Amino acid sequence: MFNTVKRSLRACFDWIPLTARGAVSIVVAGVALRYLALQEHDRLLLAACVGGLFVIAVMALAVLATGLWLRFRNLPVPDRIDAMESVQCETGLTLPLLASIPCVVVNIRWLNCDGVQVDLSRGRDGCHETIRASQRMQRSEIVRQFEVGDVFGLSSVKFCRTFAQAVRVEPMPAAGCSIAQVRRDQQGDDLVHPNGKPHGDLVEMRHYRPGDPLKLVLWKHYARTRQLLVRQPENSIASMSQTIACFVAGPGDQASAGVARTIVTELKQAGEEILFQADGSAAATDSSAEAIEQIILSADARQSGGGIVAGIGSTIQDHVIKHCVAFVPSQPGAWIDRVVAGQTASQLQIDAIIGVDEPAPPRRHRFFPSWAFHRDPGDMIQLQQVQAVVDRLSAAGISTRIIHRRSGHAWSTAGYRGEVA
Repeated sequence: MFNTVKRSLRACFDWIPLTARGAVSIVVAGVALRYLALQEHDRLLLAACVGGLFVIAVMALAVLATGLWLRFRNLPVPDRIDAMESVQCETGLTLPLLASIPCVVVNIRWLNCDGVQVDLSRGRDGCHETIRASQRMQRSEIVRQFEVGDVFGLSSVKFCRTFAQAVRVEPMPAAGCSIAQVRRDQQGDDLVHPNGKPHGDLVEMRHYRPGDPLKLVLWKHYARTRQLLVRQPENSIASMSQTIACFVAGPGDQASAGVARTIVTELKQAGEEILFQADGSAAATDSSAEAIEQIILSADARQSGGGIVAGIGSTIQDHVIKHCVAFVPSQPGAWIDRVVAGQTASQLQIDAIIGVDEPAPPRRHRFFPSWAFHRDPGDMIQLQQVQAVVDRLSAAGISTRIIHRRSGHAWSTAGYRGEVA
């Protein structure tokens, strides 16, 4: 009851078109007008005080009118927004009247979407809303907070509106990331079966068809007979899937999300049979599209991140899981304890891949000490966090690899251990 009354009073106060600067300006102008301009018959000060009060009144009325117009006007928006992390995207929201109102500015915030920067760009037909998201997310509606004010900071009103507009932000993929990072870990025995899928050994042959990879062509047979034949895999079924890729949600997991998306997608395009499951999902999947959806939805499971490792055995039926490739965050948190406990309980062999956006640790100079070179304090904090993750996982017997998302290069964990204490 008390919270409801508090919210109602706050909503009413937000509609008062005066800021602290505007209220102080009115008091100062009123005192100067009453005790200086009128008593001393100072016409110049009189004109300044009256003009100042007039400007404050006009700005307050303009801001209040604009706020009421935005609050009750029907603003058409598209049903869905598909965006990419760190990429500017238009949302389809247009405010036509604002382009012709001078001295009035509007700021928009998305209250139910963290990490979204909202900008309004003026055009001929109005102001267009654009966003740049720094986190992956998926929402069924958008709660926008409009703050209307003037360029002098004298008046301001705030209100919220809910739009039935779904938003989906995908993690930015890693650039040039090699699928060899996990391909060498793929294991499993295939049994020949006529009803299986063509992913067995390349023991059969057929005539070449347009679109077949040239690396499968039997060039020696073509040199002898002038007939193009290609190798064809036999139909087989996998008796067990010994490797699964999982995504662990937690603080600083955005770069790992991009690396996981790229590697899993390229593995599926290359024909690899791999299962994938992310924190917050109920079952594993062998579809790259469903894997991306699980990665996006895992953003809401950061508080319980790491529990996927312990639950892998119970969520997958008719499979023997012996090896796990885990994409883990770059910042320490409670997820590390859950991953270590899950490894102990399930007896999994885990290879952890850490995605980072931070710069590489500085190399040791031959003649000068490392403290002689300037390093941004924020970069050093990020490097120390990555090093803490590497040390903790290594102490638990989990092998770690670091992949830089922007370049796709793999960094040695020994370099981190040697440079960051």
